[in-house]
Amino acid sequence: MNIIPLYDLFGLIKSEIADACLSDEELDEAMLNLADEIQSTWEMPAGDFFYIVVDEANVASRMHEEAFEDQCGRYPILKEIIRSLRRRMGSLPVKFIVSGTIIPEEHFQSNVGEWDDFHWCSDTGSFDDREEHCRYVTKFLPPKFATSVPGQALLDRMWQWLRGRHRYTASFLAVLLYNNFHSPHTLLGNYIENITEYLPHDNDTYSEGEEGRYNDWYLPLGHKGFGLWSLKTVIVEMHRAAASFLSTSAGCTDCLTEDRVLITEDYGYFIDPDCAQIALNEPITVTAGAIWLKKNFYFGFAKFIRIFCKRSEVFVHPTHFAHFLAFWLTSISGPPCEIPDTYRSFGSPTVIPSHCKISDAFRIIGLPAALPEMKLVTFTKIEQRFEAVDVHLREDIYGKLVFMASSNEDILSWFKHERDEPFCALLSSSSNTVILVFCLQRADEQSFWVFVRISSKSTNEEDIDFAQEIDDLHPTKVFHDQPDILSLLSNLPNLCLEVGDFDHCRR
Repeated sequence: MNIIPLYDLFGLIKSEIADACLSDEELDEAMLNLADEIQSTWEMPAGDFFYIVVDEANVASRMHEEAFEDQCGRYPILKEIIRSLRRRMGSLPVKFIVSGTIIPEEHFQSNVGEWDDFHWCSDTGSFDDREEHCRYVTKFLPPKFATSVPGQALLDRMWQWLRGRHRYTASFLAVLLYNNFHSPHTLLGNYIENITEYLPHDNDTYSEGEEGRYNDWYLPLGHKGFGLWSLKTVIVEMHRAAASFLSTSAGCTDCLTEDRVLITEDYGYFIDPDCAQIALNEPITVTAGAIWLKKNFYFGFAKFIRIFCKRSEVFVHPTHFAHFLAFWLTSISGPPCEIPDTYRSFGSPTVIPSHCKISDAFRIIGLPAALPEMKLVTFTKIEQRFEAVDVHLREDIYGKLVFMASSNEDILSWFKHERDEPFCALLSSSSNTVILVFCLQRADEQSFWVFVRISSKSTNEEDIDFAQEIDDLHPTKVFHDQPDILSLLSNLPNLCLEVGDFDHCRR
């Protein structure tokens, strides 16, 4: 016997229809009569509409995917549902809202304008402000717990892991409510592990003293799809997001919108109502992607260079190369070291071999390999003078490797050594070019800045005007509209803006 709860109205309606054994014709007539009754009861004035909402359309978009066919090819049942409802509504003042995380746009194209009156939009919202997120979560927490030490720690951890789309925060709150707020830190670690297949390394510390609890409501991200292997765009963008997180503690908000696979596979989300900008910046999503990259070793250094430097059907953003290059230069600067587990998603070896020198990396950025031994440094102010500090790859440099300078003030602060990041990325207004700047020091303690110009144009064209590229990297060209930077450079002692002894500019 199938018992349906009284609060499940849709289940009750479905059961009644099934028990009545109605034909399609009878259902059509009943729906038309119902629409007439609604219209007469509401007495809708001109300009008002009756709205039909198809929610969770992502389910129907993947059901019976090739069961129907028209001049555009085979399509899933979702398209047929909407067509059927439109036919049944006839000329009645009806508008449709079709909502879902995965609605393949290619199924709703037509040469005869069938879908022209549908507007694609996104208004899901996200938690981008820590205080707003805290206020929302606190509404659901018991007051005493919210102000306690464990409660405050939970708020911090929820922001650290669950910021982004509302879904992650709301889903975890449902888990807490179901468990009556028992073992909240244990459940948070379990929730993160279920989705990302990664258990936060500090989870035992926070969950100490809590009783063991487990929740299996949620499955790993992307488990219903084909996996990242068959999604080249997603692989590249996921790697860029991981690189960005490790370098700057922020993800990507400028993913390509031409290929909606980031949306349809549920990794990215639109951050504007017109579906023009895709973000891949949620910690829990990027962690899931990084774990996949770590397991599959897809993006080793050689693989990345081949994709970036050769013609490819997959676009690689200049900032992607900048973050990747910064990571590798840091990893091979200094003595042989074990790579922190945080950085394994780059496809790096567990240990950087002793024969791997920083000069080996110069071939990639156009400097001769036969340079004298040197090291990557940054400067810190001690008393009244600046002193060089060696830069090595370590856990505490996470999120503080590259400074993304988007204004004159940002650039000036970095060149005046007011920032901790050893690398500075100078962003162009068009986002097509990035200049990565860092400082190297020779054995005689002479230091010089290296400017690496990374252009999407130069990475996708075979014929490159290297003379023009070099000329464009001259400081007077790079900072032509920033007199404060040029003034700062002119005050440096022993400044040499031309090519020096080892074919590089030095100061």
